Amino acid sequence: MSKLHFTPIERIPAPSYDSFYRDYDKPQRPVVITGATNGWKAMTEWSHEWFKSRYGDVDVQLSREKTHTIRATSMKIAQYIDLILLNKDQGLYMDQFSFNRIPGLTDYIATPYKNPNRHNVALNLWIGPAGTIISLHKDNHFQFDHTDNIFAQICGRKRVVLVSPDQDHLMYPRSKEEGADWHSRVDWENPDFKRFPLFQEVKLQETVLCPGELLFIPGNYWHSLRSLDPSISVSCWWRVHRIAELVLSMMKPTHNIPVDESKITMSDVEEFGGMARFAEALISEELPPDARKLILALLKDDVRSAFNTWRLQQQQAPQINSVAASLRS
Repeated sequence: MSKLHFTPIERIPAPSYDSFYRDYDKPQRPVVITGATNGWKAMTEWSHEWFKSRYGDVDVQLSREKTHTIRATSMKIAQYIDLILLNKDQGLYMDQFSFNRIPGLTDYIATPYKNPNRHNVALNLWIGPAGTIISLHKDNHFQFDHTDNIFAQICGRKRVVLVSPDQDHLMYPRSKEEGADWHSRVDWENPDFKRFPLFQEVKLQETVLCPGELLFIPGNYWHSLRSLDPSISVSCWWRVHRIAELVLSMMKPTHNIPVDESKITMSDVEEFGGMARFAEALISEELPPDARKLILALLKDDVRSAFNTWRLQQQQAPQINSVAASLRS
């Protein structure tokens, strides 16, 4: 019988910001960081009872599915905490609860390894009983939405499993018709190798994240987290590239990016990884057509010229030609 291959995620004591950026953030290497939450008030004050006593009247939506795309029900935080403390209905999960819903929560943590170049830092709260799980998924919903995550464990433990993006071809993502296509169809805890034979080749990284520890999840990494105890966690998401900020803002019905700042520059392309990587992402079939249309409209003249130069150096593939036609229109 086939078995999956697991290796431990590297663990280090809290590094300086420069060391973290050089060794993990920039090369996109996952790591568990210990000792970086010393002094956070959340570590000494937060508990399930604490949230019940202070914010019990706040309404929350709760998930039940492993993909966490369907909200099963809603209730007051006090009611939900009672379910956790009484060990009832362990499938319900208070996931991705924005800090913006409760003013003052940011006073209890420090945004870890804050980088002035990060775009749209978002803090979210995760509260649940033992047993809640999110299946293997990516935080990046399309190529230009490159979102990194530092995940802080406050109470309880979580088992974490990661899969590097160079193994995408082994991961069997859900289809767009199924929805939540940034999730894998494989249940890594009980994989069906007859349906998903390539998954036998996957190399998984794992750890148990304990209170006070941070996990850096680079953008494009598949990840799954299961609570081993009643748990409280915080995710710190940020978009690495200005391109993502521009595109996602422009896709909203209303946006407030000034006109003179709403164009993709060569500096943005270099930040993304260079013209070759940018162009390959732009012609990818995985990029939603509406996002591609917006990106093409946002290119500055010198970026258009560089893209055309790159295109002419390639093999004139039909897919490239179709995008080039869009540029000329």
